[in-house]
Amino acid sequence: MSRDKTQTNEARAAATELRLSHLWLWPNVMSLVRIVLTIPIIYCLTKDPQAYTTAALILLIAAAATDFLDGYLARRLDQQTAMGLILDPVADKLLAIAILIGLIFTREFPLWAAALIIGRDLLIMFAGLLLARRLPQVPPSDALGKYYFSIVAALLISYLVRFSFGQTIFMVATLTLLAASSLNYFYSFLRLMRTGKSSQLGNHPVVVWLLRIGFWALVVWGLWRLLI
Repeated sequence: MSRDKTQTNEARAAATELRLSHLWLWPNVMSLVRIVLTIPIIYCLTKDPQAYTTAALILLIAAAATDFLDGYLARRLDQQTAMGLILDPVADKLLAIAILIGLIFTREFPLWAAALIIGRDLLIMFAGLLLARRLPQVPPSDALGKYYFSIVAALLISYLVRFSFGQTIFMVATLTLLAASSLNYFYSFLRLMRTGKSSQLGNHPVVVWLLRIGFWALVVWGLWRLLI
């Protein structure tokens, strides 16, 4: 019994320790792939022919898929590490910021909306650095944050393919989840600084259920309008 408890404590300690060797675990490789894909996506955005737009779309969908795969593989392979907790959100934010800047110059993406999205990401990264100095482990992104990133990805795709209806509905959804997730992160940050415990509101079953239904309803609605 004592031995099992010791092994469990050692496993937890390994999971909270930042190790360079963890960079090559499959979940973290998915995050690295997401960062690398930023380069060809931006390159394709700067080109006019339709073939480049199609290539950028495929690459962006592939990048979004890696965001699902890194979390799935981390749970499936029991490879949740401190490196992954840092690398996953950093990859998300680098991808979103780089593509937003590209869309501002190539697809007339609203500068004010880009400023809000980028500003939120930078504030969260700054808050994460503050927490990392005070806590042994920074909590991972919750479901609210993950669905926010998915909605932002849908918004970027809409601007990439110049789908005006998608631009409208996903912009509204992005701003709604931006406000909700920012308030949730702010509350969780204060709670972590005071008690060391994060808010579980973003992972509440009712919240997750509403996010899932809302997200897929918007995707189906958007695809229906795109195809008719």
